[in-house]
Amino acid sequence: MYGIKKGHFSYFIKIFLCLFIFSITLNNSLYSAKLKPVKIGVLATHSRYESMQKWSATAIYLTRNIRGYQFEIIPLLFNEIDSALQQNKIDFLISNPSIYIEAEIKYDADRIATLKNLRAGRPFTKFGGVLFCKANRSDIQTITDLEGKTFSAVDKNSLGGWQAAWLTLKKAGIDPFEDFKSIRFTGSHDQVIYDVRDGRVDAGTVRTDALEQLSEKGEINLTDFRIFPHNQHLQTEKFPFLHSTALYPEWPFAQLPKTSKELAQKVAIALLQMPMNSEAAQNAHYAGWSIPLNYHSVRTCMQALQIGPYAELNRVSIWQFIVQNKLLSIASGLFLLIIIGFLLGTMRLNSRLHRAKEKIVQELHERKQLEVKLLQAQKLEAIGQLAAGIAHEINTPSQFINDNLTFLQDSFLSINTVLHRFKETKEQYQQGRDVTANISALEELIERSDLDFLETEVPDALQQSLQGLDRIRKIVKAMKEFSHPSGNEQTAADINQAIENTIIVSKNEWKYVAELKTELDPSLPAVPCFIDEFNQVILNIIVNASHAIQDKVGNSGEKGTITISTKKRDETVEIKISDTGTGIPKEIQHRIFDPFFTTKEVGKGTGQGLAIAHSVITQKHHGTLKIESEPGKGSTFIIELPLRLEYNKIMEQ
Repeated sequence: MYGIKKGHFSYFIKIFLCLFIFSITLNNSLYSAKLKPVKIGVLATHSRYESMQKWSATAIYLTRNIRGYQFEIIPLLFNEIDSALQQNKIDFLISNPSIYIEAEIKYDADRIATLKNLRAGRPFTKFGGVLFCKANRSDIQTITDLEGKTFSAVDKNSLGGWQAAWLTLKKAGIDPFEDFKSIRFTGSHDQVIYDVRDGRVDAGTVRTDALEQLSEKGEINLTDFRIFPHNQHLQTEKFPFLHSTALYPEWPFAQLPKTSKELAQKVAIALLQMPMNSEAAQNAHYAGWSIPLNYHSVRTCMQALQIGPYAELNRVSIWQFIVQNKLLSIASGLFLLIIIGFLLGTMRLNSRLHRAKEKIVQELHERKQLEVKLLQAQKLEAIGQLAAGIAHEINTPSQFINDNLTFLQDSFLSINTVLHRFKETKEQYQQGRDVTANISALEELIERSDLDFLETEVPDALQQSLQGLDRIRKIVKAMKEFSHPSGNEQTAADINQAIENTIIVSKNEWKYVAELKTELDPSLPAVPCFIDEFNQVILNIIVNASHAIQDKVGNSGEKGTITISTKKRDETVEIKISDTGTGIPKEIQHRIFDPFFTTKEVGKGTGQGLAIAHSVITQKHHGTLKIESEPGKGSTFIIELPLRLEYNKIMEQ
């Protein structure tokens, strides 16, 4: 009718659908690429690793509920927050109330929500501090008895773990820095409790509910402690936790001046709508967020203590002192000012250097601890993943050994019956009796027992059983050598044998999707290394290779190839592990060794395996780990390890 044939019309529809699907895919790709990064600074009260574990789900929740933005958690220690605010490194801040007040005054931060802390199955938007000692201390009955005693607290910047208690002590007429024998800041609420429990200090203070939490875990008994109750505790019956101080609003979620009001409003709405049973709330052990509370009480506390932005309150400056003592200033002011300036500059420089050194040492310590934890987690995860596969590998030879033993048992009964009849016939013959009937019966029994068949099959069954036992022995030996700890020092090891052991224990991971080939140099010398950690590196790369091949072949039934080779170079040993998997795009190849970066789907990869492998090879062995990859064709990981142990020791020094 319109000059378009039916076949042409169908053709046009197909073209239209293809263009429509392509436009949707292109729009989704462009949308993902245009996500704006939003950084949320979070006070790390214990460590950066624990802070990331606790708050990462909150960032994921906001990313999913606010289109166009990618939220990221930035863990900050107490002494790092001011620098992050000053340099505009973060867009939002989650911290304790006293740090927020300082950020509000110095950097115009503004709260948009208040945390609803989840304790004992109920939400609470307030907290305070609790002062306590051992219950058997007859010499400490009231707060005033703490004078001259040793004391433990969390941190100078901790509201619940120090500042609230400090104000209560001040109101009781005690200056802790003058009247206490000593004050110890542990950095941990639990450590303060243990210090008091074990008698390392006479008394201490932590935030409310810290004692109850340890009691619920069975770590302490509340009856072992004497609590100094707040003088208005009867008016706060709705607050069920032991407390010695006034109550203050919980942690705020604050926006910073550079953050747009539109984004802040979206974040506030998303936080207020967060369900109590959401993954974000459960990970951080809170019940969601409420509208922002009034933090005037926190401001009043800091003013009374003259801390934070009020540290200079009611203090006379050096210039005021000079003005008030003009005669003394005229006589010696210039000379004294030069000396004081020089000393102050020197002290300030030393203080900065000391703080920088402490920060570096602390970060290195935390990094090493994190690497140890991640490596241990990887080992446990690997053992768990390999257990089922190794059990299957052992079960197969065990099954045919069992079948062969059953066959040999039946065969022995048949042969034994023939031998028994032959023995009877022999005895009758020796006695001179007629054995014609016995011989006929013996021939019939031999034919029925099929001795010719047994003569052929029994040796084969024995040989198969011995081969099966040898296979089990090799699997057990490989697993034992794979999991054997290296100790604290490098030892010369057979790299080829270590690779073969790892191939055996990981066989169930790759045998269904790949053929594994080895080209191991038989003349390879012993290599100094931490052999268990080297095994873990090879295992991680083999597992990654099998996953890449699986992603490529899918359920087609085809198999890819994994090739492992070793070669001696001048002063190093080179190990190459190649696969025919999907390969890695060039634009992300430089990130594959970054912690927590992964190209796998959510739930299938943590992004830690290759990061740990890179750390083990480059830092612990002073070698190199590189990758060569082409999308659609596969990847090759190249490891080089130094051959000389002396070189490694020099590098470590």
